[in-house]
Amino acid sequence: MTIEKGALAQRRSPVPADRYLGAVRLAQARLPRRRRLPLVAAVLCWSVLLGGSAVIAARAGGGLATLAGDVGSYAADLIPAAREVDIPPSDAAGVVATAPLLDPLSDFVATPALLLQGRIPSFAISGSQRVQVRVNDGAAIAAPVDANGHFAAPISLKDGPNSVVVALLSGGETLATTTRTIVLDRLPPPLGIAKPKSGDTIDGSPVVVEGKAEPYAVVTVNDKMVFVGADGSYSEAFTAPSGPLSIAVVARDRAGNETRSVATVTVRERVAAGTLTLFVALDRPTVKPGATV
Repeated sequence: MTIEKGALAQRRSPVPADRYLGAVRLAQARLPRRRRLPLVAAVLCWSVLLGGSAVIAARAGGGLATLAGDVGSYAADLIPAAREVDIPPSDAAGVVATAPLLDPLSDFVATPALLLQGRIPSFAISGSQRVQVRVNDGAAIAAPVDANGHFAAPISLKDGPNSVVVALLSGGETLATTTRTIVLDRLPPPLGIAKPKSGDTIDGSPVVVEGKAEPYAVVTVNDKMVFVGADGSYSEAFTAPSGPLSIAVVARDRAGNETRSVATVTVRERVAAGTLTLFVALDRPTVKPGATV
């Protein structure tokens, strides 16, 4: 079978250049035009992209945790810092509370004269508001309020628990109150050393000190703090050289009152027990069972 070679198909003549350019311009005209970003937005976007790229390039070997921290720090630098403001608390009904805030103060004090200080929330400051302090249902004490909301009032306490009420007033109306209980304790705490007694002579170390103080008191033995039980009992052991020894025990209660007790003893050197060696000689080398040797 013989296949004859057919004639080659003629190539198409090229498209004229002006016609090609016209088709390209028409296609470009039909494409939707993109909106150009404002200059400021474009600069900000490029700044974020370039800054993020720099952080990624610099921290690529530091791990994902370091990279996330650097990117977060860079983004935080772009955002203005938040201003500190008072966030008012609210009660169970959702009403914003305007109760006066008292400065830190111990619940137990040792002196009756006390300067009570505090402030009212910044959102509650106005020219018509004032603060009054009342102790144990006594006469109301006016506490001047400055432009920043701070107030101060001298108060006098009685021995034992004292109820202190600080009220925020507007005109003749009480807006909010803050109540605090303060205990006045002017008595030094009880303290005793049961062992050893002053004048005792004790054998060597360790020296064991035992006694009893007021419950919840802070007790030190020769300036070392020791544990105090719920009943006030304490115990401490320490080494000491032979000779005269002074043992100082101090108890301090929650109000700051102190009691000090000192015991002077003599420590003598402990004599070590000797070793006794016994030699036994038999009167005869052999003996019948039951016989005496």
